[in-house]
Amino acid sequence: MEDFITLSCPTCGAKLEITKDLERFACSHCGQEHIIRRGGGIVSLAPVIGAIGKIQSGVDRTAAELALVRLPREIAELQGGRDRFSAANPEPALNAWPWFCMILGGAIFLVSMVVLLASGKVAIGWPLFSFIALAYGAVKIFYLYPMDKKVWESTVALKLRSLDAQIEKKQTQIKHNQDLLSQ
Repeated sequence: MEDFITLSCPTCGAKLEITKDLERFACSHCGQEHIIRRGGGIVSLAPVIGAIGKIQSGVDRTAAELALVRLPREIAELQGGRDRFSAANPEPALNAWPWFCMILGGAIFLVSMVVLLASGKVAIGWPLFSFIALAYGAVKIFYLYPMDKKVWESTVALKLRSLDAQIEKKQTQIKHNQDLLSQ
């Protein structure tokens, strides 16, 4: 006949009979797992979950400490990549040249029309030149620039927003890990 030790479950209070060779078991009433501790003639029960919780807490702290070393480096790499990408793909800007062409073309066209109406003679080159300058300015301002801007928004700006989101996520992770370590 085996020798039994009678203990109470620390979780539910049920009566437990434990053999001397058991190291770990689950309560037949509540299902809670326990580790049997023996030492100095004393036998006690410790919930397995508590031991696992302590181990998990230590693992979480170690992971947080490692993340606080790793994340700033990753943020710096992302920020550097973002800065290089942004510098290589600047936002389209509309300079003064198309406006100058439109104004100059319009002015030359008006002057050549006034001369035509006043004298009846005008060289064909001036109205043609003014029309080309006017057309260039109008196409650049009202068609090409908006198209360049739309393409930039759908590619470069989208990539920049994605990089910004990644950086923000890592900054949030830093804050979370700092909070974890301050507990």
